[in-house]
Amino acid sequence: MSFKTVGCRLNQAETATMAARFEAAGYATVPFGTPCDVVVIHGCAITGKAEHSSLYAARQAERARAEFIKDRLRIIARQVGNCIEISRRYLGFLRRQSEDPSPASVNQLLRDLEHLRKLEPLAEDEEFQQQWREVKLTAKRDLAALIAQRTGITVDPEALFDIQAKRLHEYKRQHLNVLHILTLYLRLKHDPQADLPPRVFVFGGKAAPGYFMAKLIIKLIHAVADVVNHDPAARGRLKVVFFPDFNVSNAQHIYPAADLSEQISTAGMEASGTGNMKFSLNGALTIGTLDGANVEIREEVGPENFYLFGLTAAQVQQLKADGYHPRDYYEKNVALREVIDFMVSGALTGGDASLFQPLADNLLWHDPFMLLADYQSYVDCQRQVGDLWRDPRAWTRMSILNTARMGKFSSDRSIREYCENVWHVKPVVVSGKHKMPWALYTAFGSARALPDDY
Repeated sequence: MSFKTVGCRLNQAETATMAARFEAAGYATVPFGTPCDVVVIHGCAITGKAEHSSLYAARQAERARAEFIKDRLRIIARQVGNCIEISRRYLGFLRRQSEDPSPASVNQLLRDLEHLRKLEPLAEDEEFQQQWREVKLTAKRDLAALIAQRTGITVDPEALFDIQAKRLHEYKRQHLNVLHILTLYLRLKHDPQADLPPRVFVFGGKAAPGYFMAKLIIKLIHAVADVVNHDPAARGRLKVVFFPDFNVSNAQHIYPAADLSEQISTAGMEASGTGNMKFSLNGALTIGTLDGANVEIREEVGPENFYLFGLTAAQVQQLKADGYHPRDYYEKNVALREVIDFMVSGALTGGDASLFQPLADNLLWHDPFMLLADYQSYVDCQRQVGDLWRDPRAWTRMSILNTARMGKFSSDRSIREYCENVWHVKPVVVSGKHKMPWALYTAFGSARALPDDY
């Protein structure tokens, strides 16, 4: 047998479990593409690219059929729709409204995310907008206190909280975010009166132990924070924080406090998964590319409520095919050239000009994830974000609509679709004192009542 996985780490874990069970039953496994009796393709159909990759893998196995003895070959090309979902665990922002649930029943919203659509008519309501801003500010104060406790850095909760919290990897492009921070910082150095709304940039995430470039990006973030946070020119305008030990517990403080969610991976990498949903669910606006679940989020919240920038997946592939020369972007873009030169000047490292040279060399001569190609589009889009932040009513309206239109990504819907399409089990409706607005599914023919405050 051979196995092929397309999709996220959940798919990979499921495939590994499946392979282990077959091996325990006496089956031998071989690498995908090696002649064998059975080919299992664990696919994904959430995005167009993922679906294409799944079908391509199936065609690869099908084309190899001629190399096998036909009456011994069986190809299993089963596409499993891996349902995207977000957990009720991350509804921290809405939970903060529970003391004053009007004009919408927050408890009802917490129990059935499909009811979030009832918030849409309130997006223009001034009184509700004010309540929304107060709840968001409370969440930001909570995170600000935690940042001060964990890092010693004081941040202003009234500033725009621009957050990128996810695993550290080059294709997730945390260093593109850093290039933008340095762009703003150098703008302030040239013009202390530059009209920039106050921003707090928060990073969170971990890198694989042996991943040199990811570790260097973490070092770069800390170096930029040390310089920016102690420069009077940036005081009250820019702050940079690397939040330590990003995990589920800390995430429950981070997601509700975000004003802007950074989902800036290279289009086509399928790198934007469920973290973006948790941010949007808590009222954050998204700046991102057409990658991964960003595509579905943008469809749900509306293009006008999503800050889109950068190359599409097709454009990325075409640029690579035509011959991508990242140094051309460096030579032609004055601001980009100034930022990269500053990064390797030693100004961030106490005079050590060599520390970040590997990062600069990688960007100038290779740039496999197209940072330099997307830089100007990203900076321009961030300028639009700053302009909107100056209009609290418009920003709050978009924030409410982002939350209101995230019901599709509920874990309830995900479990329901798994039950119907994968596990083929029927619902058990919970009745009586603990009656819920959804059916509790179980593969074991029984259901346990949940507490009222679930």
